[in-house]
Amino acid sequence: MASWESSPSPSPAVQRKDLSREPILNREVLPAGYFAPQGDNEALVAACESLGDLRGQFEKPRYVLYNPDICAHGARGVVGCRRCLDVCPADALSSIGERISVETHLCQGMGSCASACPTGALSYAYPNRTDQLNRLRRAIASFREHAETAVDVVFFGGETGVHDMTRAIAALPESILPWKLEELGSAGPELWLSCLAYGARSVTLVSSADTAMSVSSEVTREIKETSAILSGLGWPDSALAVVDADEPLMERANSLQSLEDQAATLRVATYAGMEEKRTVLRASIDHLVSQAKEPPAEISLPKGSPMGEVQVDSAKCTLCMGCVAVCPAGALLDNKERPCLSFIEWNCVQCGLCENTCPEDAIRLSARLLTDTNARMARRVLNEEEPFKCLDCGKPFTTQSMISRMEEKLSSHRMFQGEGIRKLKLCENCRVKEMFKE
Repeated sequence: MASWESSPSPSPAVQRKDLSREPILNREVLPAGYFAPQGDNEALVAACESLGDLRGQFEKPRYVLYNPDICAHGARGVVGCRRCLDVCPADALSSIGERISVETHLCQGMGSCASACPTGALSYAYPNRTDQLNRLRRAIASFREHAETAVDVVFFGGETGVHDMTRAIAALPESILPWKLEELGSAGPELWLSCLAYGARSVTLVSSADTAMSVSSEVTREIKETSAILSGLGWPDSALAVVDADEPLMERANSLQSLEDQAATLRVATYAGMEEKRTVLRASIDHLVSQAKEPPAEISLPKGSPMGEVQVDSAKCTLCMGCVAVCPAGALLDNKERPCLSFIEWNCVQCGLCENTCPEDAIRLSARLLTDTNARMARRVLNEEEPFKCLDCGKPFTTQSMISRMEEKLSSHRMFQGEGIRKLKLCENCRVKEMFKE
């Protein structure tokens, strides 16, 4: 049996009923007002009683904001990033061509899509990233000043998470700073790292009984990626973790008391909250790197992490610039003056569009973090060649590698036998003139 509002704006409630043995909707998080008794008489009675409270008018919140201009899902018919699609427990996201569609009626605000999105194209509507960061910065600073103890930030969310934390908070050590989220998945690596930059000793995420499995899996994956950065900068493995409520939380809270307070000897970050995800991530990483004793030149990250380099096989690359055309983040760049492929590493989100687009299979992705911010932001050349000039007019119009590849592929074509192959070495204007001569 199902009942839900069919419009995000106030309107009479529309009831839809499904009494099938197998629910029509099969997903982790069901729409608000959806009931599936599956032949259970007690569940059916409870559903019927609840339906009476769902009649009338209400407004469906819009939990997630979407900016298609920076989305890395697809370009020119090629599919790239799918991180949000793979983690949404409500099945509220779908692929529409090169963009993502958010079905606001199905979205339940789990937030895992926003934390998984590498570019920030998907973001949590409220509280937004700016407000959340500013509140965290002030709270951690105030906590350190007045409590005179280390700060261990504990994120929790969801109705069950709030209930579990309320029940456990009295027994937690005084270093614990509980922080309520709308949902556990709404906080991503940029918030976790910012907490440490603002002076926290550790960050803990508490998973409760109502945390969807896909959300827990995404949080675990992101913690693995973020922990690799922290480990490379000398932070202990226990600085960031996800635990279950009750006993595991108590065990972690007690174990944190013996953890060295690295933040006590470090300069605390003071940057204000910002809305752009990559900007916040860069600010937090730069600060933590600046406080590390001996940071390595680079830190290897798990495959699929949203930062790293693009490796180009110059022997295969013909500088066709197909990769530049699909790059959504401005990481791959061309040169208007000469055949040259450049790369800005920090802009790369490892979406795979360039790798999937390359016709020569010349591109490979490698997840890593360069600790030198100048090296991360520098524009470096991946491949370049001298331009090939038209045999008739001398106009530069392509590269030697492109000509060689075309000769190889068209060598058996009847139009390019003998003197015909010479047409490949003419610019577009001279090629037309040659055709008219014939």
